[in-house]
Amino acid sequence: SLSGIAVNNNGVQSTSPEAIDHGRGLLDRTMTSYSRSIQQTQ
Repeated sequence: SLSGIAVNNNGVQSTSPEAIDHGRGLLDRTMTSYSRSIQQTQ
């Protein structure tokens, strides 16, 4: 998976709180836009 590759390439950096927060932020934005697109099609 992409996340597994990122962990392998970055090592310790990928487990830093900043990286975790960044990933959560990206996930939140992705899910928000995804749910909006679903609501528009209904």
